[in-house]
Amino acid sequence: MIKSMDKIMNKLSSNSNKIFDFYIILLICSIIVFSRNTMITSCIIGFENSFFLVAILFIPLYIIALKKLIHRQINLKKLIGIFVMIVAVVLSIILKKDIQFYNFSILYYILSSIILILTVDSKKIQKYYINIMFVIAIFSLITTYLIKPLIFIFRLENLIKDTCFIITNSSNYYFLNLGLGFALFDRSYDRNYGIFTEPSFFQFYLIISIVMLIFLKNKRKIDWGKIVIFMLTVYTTKSAVGVIVLALVVATYVFKYIIDNRKDYKKICKILVCISIALVILLCIPNIRKNINFIYEKITIKNESSISRFGSIEYTVKNFISSPIIGNKISDILKYENDLTNTIFTIGAVYGIIPFLCVIYFTAKLSLKFKEKKIIAFCIFIIFMLASNSHLFIGIHSFWMILLLSYGEVKNESTLDS
Repeated sequence: MIKSMDKIMNKLSSNSNKIFDFYIILLICSIIVFSRNTMITSCIIGFENSFFLVAILFIPLYIIALKKLIHRQINLKKLIGIFVMIVAVVLSIILKKDIQFYNFSILYYILSSIILILTVDSKKIQKYYINIMFVIAIFSLITTYLIKPLIFIFRLENLIKDTCFIITNSSNYYFLNLGLGFALFDRSYDRNYGIFTEPSFFQFYLIISIVMLIFLKNKRKIDWGKIVIFMLTVYTTKSAVGVIVLALVVATYVFKYIIDNRKDYKKICKILVCISIALVILLCIPNIRKNINFIYEKITIKNESSISRFGSIEYTVKNFISSPIIGNKISDILKYENDLTNTIFTIGAVYGIIPFLCVIYFTAKLSLKFKEKKIIAFCIFIIFMLASNSHLFIGIHSFWMILLLSYGEVKNESTLDS
């Protein structure tokens, strides 16, 4: 009788764990999919609907977090950096009389992200994040390089033009909409957007996935299959920052490999020869040379992209210097004539020096989370800083979830293996 009762209790516990895991997967997926920078939010259901949908999904987690707080299972002393950031942002808003929903949405994203991270196993969040991004990466490749070309090959573009499979963005460009994959509906345009409003947004999430897969210490083995897919997808975004950061990730891994095997010259020679052969093969492919040249010209030749990118840095740095303590009203910063394409200086320009330093601290803390040697951790820090400053991420929920992962705790060492 006692054994049968134990079996029933174990089964109930197992079922409840599965339900909770499913809920967390759904929650993380919703944070990514319904963030401000996705086509789903900006072009289909709207920001307000996305915001409240995710807020409702968070309610069960708020209850769990409150119970943990009451039973003192959450160490508030570890959250001093978060408290400093929130207090600084609130004071900045009050002193500037900048009462806007955008500001409150950022505060909400910070609070909800830290609640998720403190409540759920850190490795579990990373595992689910990687798997969700892997699905999005696969879907993006199929949408952009298989389904869209087939539509034009079979001349079906006019047939689907007035259906729900075609949407328009704020600039009135047509996009093929397949739910978890979007592609600019133009025969000759082949940059990969994934689910995001810009390819430079997409590369950030892919780079984070690659870094997690390569450098996390608790994985028993590296999943090179997923890494290759992620790297291919970064390349297809044709984001100049994305490709540069990807090269830096590869260089950091090689550097780490050389350090770890510094006494084994055969291994070092083997990896250097393999990388050299791979580079020669890749550079022999005309399309790859063409795309590398396209990215090179984006960086070195004055064009719309470079004017916007460097102009954005100049604009936000000037405004940061003009009001370094409390920053400027967010509407004044966001009205920049071109797109704001950096995160860190925009945070400084809007909220002042303390939040600016807090975000640098969070990024450094996240880099150290990988438990690598200091020189490798520094390289990871540079990778994160470059990837996150390819576009404006301050109002993006998924960005804050990733940035604050350093506050998470590992409850099960084998969680990440999947």
